[in-house]
Amino acid sequence: MVASCGETPKGTSGVRFDAQNGLGNPDPDAVTDIIFYATNSSHLGDIGGRAGVDTACADEVPAEYASRNIRAFISVGTGDGILDMPVNYSISTSRPVKTPSGVELATNWADLVDGSIAVNLTTALENMPPGSYYWTGTLNNGAIGSTCDGWTNTVGGAEAGYSDAVDNGWLNSVGAACNASRKILCVAF
Repeated sequence: MVASCGETPKGTSGVRFDAQNGLGNPDPDAVTDIIFYATNSSHLGDIGGRAGVDTACADEVPAEYASRNIRAFISVGTGDGILDMPVNYSISTSRPVKTPSGVELATNWADLVDGSIAVNLTTALENMPPGSYYWTGTLNNGAIGSTCDGWTNTVGGAEAGYSDAVDNGWLNSVGAACNASRKILCVAF
């Protein structure tokens, strides 16, 4: 069977045949994994609420995933925590969670938020230096913790995860001052 430009032949789900993407290369838009990445830039605690953290993630999404839905992997406030994200944003709970380079962090959403991950983020993410902290606003059990007033304030503190941890410290290792600058974790789905 010969496919015309931009067409996907029957039986080749997840493969786009066109000159731009390359013959037989996986179509990033058809990939079923949840892609987990971190921003390159760091941000103070007053980034602008849910809209601000999501914009930071959208501004730095790897190009091959730019057409997907993008959200910050962060708790913002009551009803908008990491545990609420599948319902709030229609994120599949059954898909594997992987980095852009293909490292599997969790077999599904529940595995991601169960208190441990398969590989620490220093190893899994190319832009996460050893010993780094990043904003989560999330307690060890996935519940909402301190969030710099919903990511709108540089006064007070918020929960931060630790890049070298694979235990629950990956979600909540330290309370960090909101006037500190931290990376944001993101998902493309």
